[in-house]
This record gives sequence, C-alpha cells and structure tokens, in this order.
Amino acid sequence: MVAKKTKENPTNKSINTIREHISSGNFSRVYLLYGTEAYLINQMRDELLDALGVAGNEEAYQKYTNEKYNINDVRDFVTSFPFFTEHNVVLVQSSGHFKTSDDSVTELISNIPESNVLIFCEYEVDRNKVAFKHLSQHPAASVLEFTLPEVNDLKKWIGILLSRDGVRVKLSVPDHVLDVLGPDINMLLLENEMNKLHDYCLTKGTVLDEDVDLMCLSNIEDQIFKMCTLISQKKSAQALILYNNLLKLKANPYNIIRLITRQYNLILSTKQLIKDGAKMGEIMKALKLRDFAAREMMALANSYKEYEIIKCTDLCHEATNMIMTGTLTQENAAENLIIKLLTA
Repeated sequence: MVAKKTKENPTNKSINTIREHISSGNFSRVYLLYGTEAYLINQMRDELLDALGVAGNEEAYQKYTNEKYNINDVRDFVTSFPFFTEHNVVLVQSSGHFKTSDDSVTELISNIPESNVLIFCEYEVDRNKVAFKHLSQHPAASVLEFTLPEVNDLKKWIGILLSRDGVRVKLSVPDHVLDVLGPDINMLLLENEMNKLHDYCLTKGTVLDEDVDLMCLSNIEDQIFKMCTLISQKKSAQALILYNNLLKLKANPYNIIRLITRQYNLILSTKQLIKDGAKMGEIMKALKLRDFAAREMMALANSYKEYEIIKCTDLCHEATNMIMTGTLTQENAAENLIIKLLTA
C-alpha cells in the first residue's frame, strides 16, 4: 500500500527564494507574497524592501492599500525608468486583485523595466481565478506562499524567543506552549505570547511549564466571553473596563482581537445550528463545548439577529487586516473594534 503523499509546506522554499534574489541582486519584476501566515509575509516584504533600498527614497517608492489601489496609478509609476536611483518599487497590500479574473497585472509585466519591482502582499487569494493562474505561470513573476511553519521549526523559534538575555528554557516548554495555545495559532500570536512569557521569567532566569500555564492566555478566554456578553448588552462602560483590566494583565491587544473573533465565529455557528433546529447536545458536539459553555453560547446567540453577528465577524476581520497592513497599531485596532461592536 502506497502512503498518501502530504502537501509539502511551501514556507521554507518561499523564504529561500527571496533570500537568493536578495543575495544575487536578481529580482523578479513582480512578487506575490500570499498565504495564511501574515507575520512571515510582512517579514519577507520588509527584507525585500530593504534590499531594494526604498528607505528614505520616497521618489522611488510608492505604497497602495486596498482602499487606494488602482492599477492605472501602479502602471504609470512601475513602468517608468528610475531617476537617480537603482529601482522604482511599488508595494500593494490587500488589493483583493488575486480573487478576481482581472489579468491586468500579467499584461503589465512585459512593460515593467527589469530594474523595477512590483510587490503584492495578499492574505486572501483564489487559486482558480485568472489573475492568480496567469501570474503563477509568468517567468518574470515569483508567486510565493507563506503558511505556518512545521512544528519542529516553531519549537526552535519558541526556544529562541524565550532564551534571549540568557534565560534558560526547560526542554518541555516549546511543546507545552503549542499545547496550551492550541491549533488556532499564528506566528504573530506566538511572538506576542513568548515576549510576555520571556519578560515574566526574566528576573528568575528560567521558563518552566507552570509559567506557560500562568501567562499564556490564562483565563483570558473567559474574560473575552464576558466582554462579548457585555457588548451584546450594549454595556459600554463595563466592556471597556474589562478590556482595560485585560491590558493590566498584560494581555496583548492582537490576542484580544483574535479571541473576540473566535467568540463571534462561535456565536455565528451556534446561531446557524439553532436555526437548523439543533438541540444543546448537538451544539455541544458540533462546536466541542461543555454543557455550561454551550448553554451560555446559545443565550448569547439568541441575543443577536443573524445579520448582526455577521456584521460583528466582519468588523473583527477588518480589525485584523488593519494590523496586518499597518493601518492601525494593535492597541488602536483593538479599541476601535470594541467601540464598533458596541455600536453595531
């Protein structure tokens, strides 16, 4: 019996491709950095921009976000020859272009001078659309996917983050971190949690499993659920007090947004199950909730109309996108999200 071949993680290959281009100085005319791991997309974007020398060179660099993206504006700049600089560089973030069948970028490539570079950073693409397919096949383009690294790579990275400043890390800690944080993780979440854990253990000089239990999202999910309940009841003062208390406990604003998003996704799923006639036992099984948690989730779902929950989940994803694109800081995005949820 032939074992089923698992999909190879593309992340290392994507990182190596960019670093080879930087080392050789032979850049693609168009880059598409995409995938679920925004932390790595942003890191490799910044390495490319540094290598292309855009820092302090506003005349040779333009940046567009989804609100401002216009292919004609991009074309005018990226097809012009550099003036007293080595490269003209355009960065386009979250354009949504690669969820469409608009092939204008592929048509544009042949007009881009070899000195110039167009970089797309996209957190959502559709591999079946013309724009993605054609760019993937173009010899002058590099289409690079970034997903969560393999477990062994994550454990090494956790160890590196925790062992700064001479802090000793018990061998079991990286595994325990991944167990505590669960499957719904990303590298930004890990970095935030490991920075918090490192700072907590810096004085005593050692990180143990019990420190992970204490510091990594300990009791925060319960507090987030209470906050979502207060938001649903439009109790703005109490909700904001609870948010500030979480900050005092060193909860990272990005993690707060992530957990609020998770709660609203659960509320939406519960609402849909109730609509389909599911009983509490079925909801418990479907969402892997204990009886008291399912009961509370059903009550919260019943306090909203379905379209209201959908709007709330959209606001959550918008807040995350604002952080990923650098539109808002983590703190401002979290505060902005809570205020918007209270008025939704």
